[in-house]
Amino acid sequence: MIREISSFQNDWVKHIKVLQEKNRARKKEGVFLVEGLIEIKLCIEAGYDIKEIAYCKDLISEGHLSERIGIELESIANIYLLSAAVFESLAYRGGVENAIAVVAYPNNRPTLNDLKSDGLYLVAEAVEKPGNLGAILRTADASKMDAIIVCDELLDVFHPNVIRNSLGCVFTVPVIVCSSNDAIDMLKKKNIQIFSTFMDESISLFDANLTGGVALVVGAEHQGLSGSWRNVGQNINIPMLGFVDSLNVSVASAVLMYEARRQRVK
Repeated sequence: MIREISSFQNDWVKHIKVLQEKNRARKKEGVFLVEGLIEIKLCIEAGYDIKEIAYCKDLISEGHLSERIGIELESIANIYLLSAAVFESLAYRGGVENAIAVVAYPNNRPTLNDLKSDGLYLVAEAVEKPGNLGAILRTADASKMDAIIVCDELLDVFHPNVIRNSLGCVFTVPVIVCSSNDAIDMLKKKNIQIFSTFMDESISLFDANLTGGVALVVGAEHQGLSGSWRNVGQNINIPMLGFVDSLNVSVASAVLMYEARRQRVK
């Protein structure tokens, strides 16, 4: 069904704003929002169910939109044609070819049982900022991680800003959500070596052997890792050669992931 909307007071417009702002509303309805042509295309290619799509024909034609996201719009149940003003009020990226999709939460998400004994994983515990988690996912895609394990989650992995900052890589990298204790138990069961980013009694990242089954563990932006990860693996550090003594969690994660990938390249 195609509907045209030009009023800011339209109920659908108000509903989308609530979904953008409220994690509870997204989870209650079992949907999340994806903005951006690349992001929507990756979402579709990953097999997610697109419930609705909205675009502005002043910014992109129906034919070009279909071409960019890889499906015919007629296959989507609800299509909304928004005026330029209404679309701009909803979109993070204004004045460019763009669209917004309403997507159903997946029924089957990866679990700890899917871990491989020789896999390469990054564990992110209690990461608070969507931008950081999004950046971690983007680097995880680029460095070909087997999965990201999000422990003790403080934000929804399908938060609009996570999707935006990951450039849709939340759909290309398996994401496992669990508690830290459950992750530790399964990593041990699978004989995956845990490398935690505690400074005490740590060795340099560049001296660590990261060629086997490996889990690289990073913590929250302000507090670092919780005590659950103490004494369960090898502590590693990223050498700091300047005046500062720490890196942003997404930057630190990138260094860890790429060093592990470098060591594994034949």
